[in-house]
Amino acid sequence: MSSLTIWKSPLRVSKQNLKTQADRQESEVATAKIERLEEKITKLKENMAELKKLEVRMLEAPDKQLFLTDPDARSMATRISYAL
Repeated sequence: MSSLTIWKSPLRVSKQNLKTQADRQESEVATAKIERLEEKITKLKENMAELKKLEVRMLEAPDKQLFLTDPDARSMATRISYAL
């Protein structure tokens, strides 16, 4: 009798195993996306709160204007004219 060895791959991959791996990867990606989106939402809420504060300050101002850079900005010259 001759002995015949049938080679079996140690890396046999079943469809179920591939599906499980793909699901795991998708859930990891989804989790990362969720975390990133939650961070963005938190930052946007903080920005909205700051803007709301600025809006209140603007509406309280007598001329309904708010200058963020320089309180004397409206009194600055906007055009320079030279007298000859």
